[in-house]
Amino acid sequence: MNKFWVLILLGCGIACQEPAEKAKQVSPVQEADVPEITRQLNQINQFPDSASLRVAAIETFDSLGKLPLALAQVDELIKRDSLHAGYWTRKGEIHEKLGDTSGALRCYRFASRINPNPDLMLRAANLMAEQKNDTTLLLLKTISNEWNDRTYQSHVARSEEHTSEL
Repeated sequence: MNKFWVLILLGCGIACQEPAEKAKQVSPVQEADVPEITRQLNQINQFPDSASLRVAAIETFDSLGKLPLALAQVDELIKRDSLHAGYWTRKGEIHEKLGDTSGALRCYRFASRINPNPDLMLRAANLMAEQKNDTTLLLLKTISNEWNDRTYQSHVARSEEHTSEL
């Protein structure tokens, strides 16, 4: 019986391993990105208090598709200044790109508590409508009541039409 388990475990171990050559291959795009990522991280390590270096790194990592690295840098900025609505908004955008709707909503809500503006609320309403959340209409009504600008009124009207179709 013990030999049977040993054979099964050995078979699973062999089946799960990739050839060493295949594991070491890196695509040409990734090879080209590595020096830029390394340069950005070295600059941040050299000047850890520089928010502008972190913001530049976030943009670089985002454009290269390295969203976990970008998220880590945003988290560092938020640790230093948790009441900066722009950092929370950027974190929400990254969560959106990662497909984490609830994480994005949480970030947008926090950002709109710090700096209430209709753009953030409309972003949150859009995500909530995608989730078919009942509080979407309440949020749209709040935007409609607080901001009487024609631009936002048209967005709210369009969102309400879209929400009623769901």
